[in-house]
Amino acid sequence: MAAEIVSGSRLIVLRHGERADAVKSENWKDPVYPYDPPLTVLGHEQAKEAAVRIHSSLSSAEKVRVVCSPFLRCIQTATHVADELNISKIEIIPQICDMLNEHAHIFSDVKWRWCEKEIDPSVHLVDTSRFECSPDLVFPFYKETLEESGERYRQAFEILRTEHPNDIIIAVCHWYTLEVALGLKTNSVPIVSAGFCASVEVMTSDWSVVRTHNIS
Repeated sequence: MAAEIVSGSRLIVLRHGERADAVKSENWKDPVYPYDPPLTVLGHEQAKEAAVRIHSSLSSAEKVRVVCSPFLRCIQTATHVADELNISKIEIIPQICDMLNEHAHIFSDVKWRWCEKEIDPSVHLVDTSRFECSPDLVFPFYKETLEESGERYRQAFEILRTEHPNDIIIAVCHWYTLEVALGLKTNSVPIVSAGFCASVEVMTSDWSVVRTHNIS
């Protein structure tokens, strides 16, 4: 069933699909990029389904922009979204990366495959030429507090709505980013349960929540 189409500029925050290190049977380990796992096969399917779901909520007249966190799982998820929407370019925004602390099971400095140019198109199913990242952007550093990562997300969302006031912005990122997005209007961070490819959609005019998916 197609989602109800809502008019007006909006921000859709989408969590990435299932990550390899979240599944014991995957036995995924990478000593070089321990915090940058790829999607599982199921994660790719979840991302494709989420892309179709989001597409059904959009009007053909709306201008859509896809942005994502620099973590590989988000880059892969964003690829599926852009494919479904026939969008050629995706912007990587470091400021919406996962929180860099123990709450995200990160315990040391992070190396991103994207920064090291270690994304293999044939293995990771990503066309790196589609992705853009401003060289002026500074990547966040370990270790930050929960409050600091939340403020980082708020600033990123504010910049996005200021720079693209007439666009639909789809931001592919992480669980905590969803919680921050849910509380943008009240400057709070509600604690919720969010499955893989859960999403929250808010109006950029006043940050009011339009709808959520797979969040409780």
